[in-house]
Formats: sequence, C-alpha cells, structure tokens
Amino acid sequence: MALAALQGCALLNLSTQESRLIFKRATPDSISLAQPIAPNTELVEKARAWEDRLGYTTPDGRHARYSQTADLEALDAIDQLWLDAVR
Repeated sequence: MALAALQGCALLNLSTQESRLIFKRATPDSISLAQPIAPNTELVEKARAWEDRLGYTTPDGRHARYSQTADLEALDAIDQLWLDAVR
C-alpha cells in the first residue's frame, strides 16, 4: 500500500458492503478524483530496514506459511509499521 502510494497509485475501496479494507471508499464515478495518500516515509523506511535485517519476506502476506522459518512476532510488528505508515 505504502509503496504503491509513493509511486503515485491511489488505493481505493470500491465495495458497497461492509469491509475490513482501510482504503478510502469510492464509487466507479469518483475514481477519476482519487488522489494517492501520503505515507509516513519515516515508517516506510523503518519497515524496509527491519525487513532487510531479518533477511526474509512474506510475498503473499500469509505468515502462517512461514511459521517454521520466520519470527512471526517480528513480522506482525513489521506489518503494523506498514499499516501505521498509511493511516
């Protein structure tokens, strides 16, 4: 999310139903008005540095698949940094 926003992508939630997505709600008619968010670049850099130090990633975001080889608490903390960077 944060990296996409830093590259000028606007992230939107087009659902009309209840949703856990944190993106701004939009309608198909309002997409052209969408603007990228401004992530907290300090938190982005902190998350990237922490990922680099750990030396592994979860490309699909499914930490349970990596439970034998990864520090899940550290990954959860990194995920929180990424979320905080876009809130």
